[in-house]
Amino acid sequence: MENASARNLWGDYLDKHLEHAFVDTPKVVHFCNNELDANECAALVKKGVKRATSPSLLGLQYLKQPLPKIGDFIDRNQLGR
Repeated sequence: MENASARNLWGDYLDKHLEHAFVDTPKVVHFCNNELDANECAALVKKGVKRATSPSLLGLQYLKQPLPKIGDFIDRNQLGR
């Protein structure tokens, strides 16, 4: 985990949940490509307004992923593999 803030959060979590000490470290993801928009999206999640997200068309094309169809569910952990 390269992000210091995420590493600290994960460490704090593990301090209280030792049963997950040998679980793979979660992948760190963030909203948007800039801090202002990322903070706005995070605030909407905390308020319960934002409950879903989607990758961008350009991102899917860059990762050579198929475009989603109606009814598909994209596991963000599968993107980029």
